[in-house]
Amino acid sequence: MNIQNLLLYYVKMTAGELVNPPKLPSQVLFESRLSHELYVKSHEDYHPGEHINRKNNILGACVPEDHTFGVGTSSIYGVAELLRTCKSSSEKKDLMVCLEHINKLRQLLKNKNPPFEFDAFLKALQYFDQENIRWIPIDVVQKTCQFFELSLHKEKLETIMKQIGIMRCDGCVEYKKFCELLNWRYEFPDIGKIVDIPPEKQYYNTTYNVFARNQQCDGSDNLDVHPSNTCNCVLYPIKENEAVNVSEADIKTLISPSIFSQYGVTPEDFFKPRDKETIYNIFTHIGVKLPDDLFESIWNEAYQCDESGGVCVETFRNILDKLVAEHAKTE
Repeated sequence: MNIQNLLLYYVKMTAGELVNPPKLPSQVLFESRLSHELYVKSHEDYHPGEHINRKNNILGACVPEDHTFGVGTSSIYGVAELLRTCKSSSEKKDLMVCLEHINKLRQLLKNKNPPFEFDAFLKALQYFDQENIRWIPIDVVQKTCQFFELSLHKEKLETIMKQIGIMRCDGCVEYKKFCELLNWRYEFPDIGKIVDIPPEKQYYNTTYNVFARNQQCDGSDNLDVHPSNTCNCVLYPIKENEAVNVSEADIKTLISPSIFSQYGVTPEDFFKPRDKETIYNIFTHIGVKLPDDLFESIWNEAYQCDESGGVCVETFRNILDKLVAEHAKTE
């Protein structure tokens, strides 16, 4: 039909026929479906309730599956990896994935409607145990699960069963405990301790111990290896009844440690017997310079007080403070 005949066709039609042509409803619906995609593209004319196709599949090949809006939704580095200096065990990660699979299956069977027949499932497995040894091959277990419409991941299931000890090396499964593993009414079996850090990488220490060890020099017991003649800090005394083990320190000591703790000096160090040269170096390094005769007098008196074959820092300091106080009264 040429354009002229087409115009004549529409001229002969009435307005009513032009607006509402004499067509069957099926023909109108068919023509509407043919031209619907064109109207969607030109006018965004979607049917009521029709899903809007935004044509975002173009970027599907560029964006990885574990990304959302350009941001990764999964990472190989979690809290455990950030707190450790060595790689975590891949065995533990695989086991966590297997546990997730079993837990989802237990939850699915719990919410199943109608309820899953665990008794019938157990009897079906027991049928293959003709010798009554409580063990049947894993292939029989898999086929029985398929018959009862249980979708199980074979590798993940075997990993869990080996971990809890209900699957032997020959591939046989203790079917009664296997039913209890799937049954949400039973507690989940103990999977035991998983060592996710190699023994040679296990090194437990605290920040305080590391700091204190760095302040010491090759394990020497002498305090004179840390000169502090440039330090003008006031050293608060530690009384003998306050000499406690560092591991038994109270909260106040941990929150606000003294200057001695900051330099790795424990209360026991003040009451440890030392020789004359060590005592002389300690007090010289903190700025206490005594004449030789005065130092010798204090040393002799402190030596008689301690009666331990040496003199501790606390005894020497107490005698020195007493002499200073007596000298202050005479002035």
